[in-house]
Amino acid sequence: NYPVSEGPFPVILFVHGGGFLKGDKDFTDPENTFIAAEVAEYRQNGYAVISMNYRLAKTPPQNIPANDPNFAIFPNTTQDAVYAIEFLRDNAHEFNIDPEGVIAYGSSAGAILLFPLVYGDYSLEDRPNFFINRVGMTDATQFNSGLLNAYLGTNTPSLALKQAMSAVHILNNTTTEAVPTYSLYAGAAGVPPVPNPHNTYFGVALHTVLDAEGATNALYVQDPNDPNTNYTPEMIMEQIERVI
Repeated sequence: NYPVSEGPFPVILFVHGGGFLKGDKDFTDPENTFIAAEVAEYRQNGYAVISMNYRLAKTPPQNIPANDPNFAIFPNTTQDAVYAIEFLRDNAHEFNIDPEGVIAYGSSAGAILLFPLVYGDYSLEDRPNFFINRVGMTDATQFNSGLLNAYLGTNTPSLALKQAMSAVHILNNTTTEAVPTYSLYAGAAGVPPVPNPHNTYFGVALHTVLDAEGATNALYVQDPNDPNTNYTPEMIMEQIERVI
């Protein structure tokens, strides 16, 4: 999906949700109805929009090495995002996109798999220039559900494994500067441990750590009972354009 105007264009790379077990890059996929409604506005404002697939996990999980490339478990899905960003930058001239204007837009599981990339020890060449975190679960140690077991490859994930995939713990254990972030959640923050992976608690936890590190970030929380508070593409683009 390209703008009508001349490029090169900043590009939004969308990474779908689906609990690591389902979902697809196609904007007609049920997981993607919200982004499908936003695409036209991004294009009208000079953004290209591209969507990616990544390896999905299987259930029930098996106790297998996390780095085994034959299985779609953490951290293999993060590497899939690295491949996508590398591909975009390597082919920026052909696609008429700005290699310094790559925006990663992760929703739910899509946001989670991006956390190690945007906050961990990856090279600048592999990382996006801006990150949109839509309802990502940022701290697996405060999530009391087995929903992530397939992604982690075990029914009994260790504390260390949960921390390794969690944004707040990655940030506390790296010296790498965080990618500028805009987080989107809805409703009141719960009290941990939290059963809902989309709870605003996780947005507040991430925002608190990013603020403490002096990282460029903002958190928006909409009221699920008031459609007038729904976030808009204009709000997202305003945040992007403060950085890019």
